[in-house]
Amino acid sequence: MNNTNTMEQQTEQILPAEVAQIAKGVSAEKVNEVHAVLTHVFTGVEQMKRQLESVVVADENDAINMKMANAIRLGVRQVRLNAEKTFDAKRAEVQAQMLSYKTEDQLWLKAKQTMQILTKEIEEMARYKEETKDRHLALEREKRIQQRATLVAQFAPTMTREEYEGLSDESFDMFLGVLEQRHKQKIEEERLAAEAREAQLKAEAEEREEKARIEREAAAKALAEERIKNEEERIKAEQEQKRKNEEAAKIQRELDAEKARAEAEKMKFEQFQKEQAEKLEKVQQQLLKEQEEKDRLAQAKPTTSNAIDIAHTVVSSDWDLRKCFEQLRNDKSTHLGMGDIRLTAAVQEEICDLVDKFYTKVKAKVTTAELRDK
Repeated sequence: MNNTNTMEQQTEQILPAEVAQIAKGVSAEKVNEVHAVLTHVFTGVEQMKRQLESVVVADENDAINMKMANAIRLGVRQVRLNAEKTFDAKRAEVQAQMLSYKTEDQLWLKAKQTMQILTKEIEEMARYKEETKDRHLALEREKRIQQRATLVAQFAPTMTREEYEGLSDESFDMFLGVLEQRHKQKIEEERLAAEAREAQLKAEAEEREEKARIEREAAAKALAEERIKNEEERIKAEQEQKRKNEEAAKIQRELDAEKARAEAEKMKFEQFQKEQAEKLEKVQQQLLKEQEEKDRLAQAKPTTSNAIDIAHTVVSSDWDLRKCFEQLRNDKSTHLGMGDIRLTAAVQEEICDLVDKFYTKVKAKVTTAELRDK
């Protein structure tokens, strides 16, 4: 016993902790065998290690020490290879034993399974015959439950069998009666609710129809009123446009008539101006002749110049034709714009009368003066 403990202590000293832990599960004989191999290897290698530590290579030219290091390396390598062969041989031996044990284990397992198959088959055959009554009772119970499920499904399709499968026949009849009553009550409630919904939908449809009818009538009325209004506005607009057109036509006719009158008066006035110019030119020629005659006579009778002075005084002071036309231009009733004036027939006659009176008066005064001079 003491030797075994000593061996275990030595093994623990040689082996790493992990390997030593594994060694605890192996027999002492196998541990001693492993220890012997390791001791032999470690002893030889330790000596070579000490020899290697004493070898010092000075430089790359120190061939002797390098050769000694090579010899030590080869020696350690040979020790390792020999130890590996020993370990591999031991492992192969153990693995062969393991394979034999595994095959034997499979044999025992297969024999056990064969035995179980044969015996369990007989047991099941015996149990089937033994439980004949139990199966019959279970089958009858399942039939009864299925019958109950069929009855319950008429009134409560979603109800599970756990709620009634354990009831006695009397309790189930009472339970089924309650379900039937609830089912009939539910059907009645659904019927009343459906009738109420139908009545409500009908009332809502009638209300919508009435509302739609009122809206249609209101829309039709509004459309008719709008059409009447539009028609009235159209007639009113047409009448207004007609009135404006008539007024415009009237104004245009008045303008055209006024323009025609203005054109006629203008033509008359131009004719009048032409005639007056001709008369004036004749008078001027006459006056020029008379003046020449007076000048001629004045050479013989100086007093003749007094008649000419009197004529000039009458022309310049008694009546001014230009001022008359200036008054007509400033009068709004006769003003046409751009310096043009409207002369009515009465005004034209009045101007003609004034001109006739002017020249008659001038002529009379000149004649009187001439006679007085003679």
